[in-house]
Amino acid sequence: MAFNAATRAWGESIFSEASFSYQHKYLTFTPPGRTGVYWYRANARAHDWAEFATLVHFYAVRWRPMTALKYLQAYPQTLQDQVRQLIERDQLGSYLNERYPQRHAVQSDKALYAYALELKQEYLRNAPSFDKVLFDNRLDLTHRALGLHTTISRVQGGKLKAKKELRVASLFKDAAPEFLKMIVVHELAHLKESDHNKAFYKLCEYMLPGYHQLEFDLRVYLTWRDMQGKPKAL
Repeated sequence: MAFNAATRAWGESIFSEASFSYQHKYLTFTPPGRTGVYWYRANARAHDWAEFATLVHFYAVRWRPMTALKYLQAYPQTLQDQVRQLIERDQLGSYLNERYPQRHAVQSDKALYAYALELKQEYLRNAPSFDKVLFDNRLDLTHRALGLHTTISRVQGGKLKAKKELRVASLFKDAAPEFLKMIVVHELAHLKESDHNKAFYKLCEYMLPGYHQLEFDLRVYLTWRDMQGKPKAL
């Protein structure tokens, strides 16, 4: 796209005041006086920053706030780029709905206990038992915990007894069944393996083939959920 002298002069003035950066094949631009960060897929012409600033000004409808992808930072950049492209095309929700169209029927703590017990009896008969399983609305993304396994010691009859509890974030009441199973499997695996080591993930994969793909897609779902501005089921 060609720009006349006046337009390029505007771009150059913006360039002197705006914040620019280049990261992972994306150019980012924060116009002066604004808080939003706009991003642009880099190409052969991306070295002309004044042109880039002008594109932001005249074609803002094609730009959107840059998503931090905070749940995917541990994954390769190529995977993050694929997610960014889905976001850019407004296709992230469609991707998730196509892969995970169903909703589970586990809606109470009693049903969740029975669900977890069935999985344990099938895959972890020799693992320590648990005493309680429940949905917990205090577990959320702010605390970086979607599930939790705890051992609580209480005095009963003059003796100290330890009880194991499994907790699942309440947001999973309205999630796809695959995501609920992934979280429960994750917490059950901790009955045998306390650390997130190779043995732990091998056990998760044994109980739920495709565990790693589900964990990735769950993180994509959490990214989509944040973008909606309020909790939504998927």
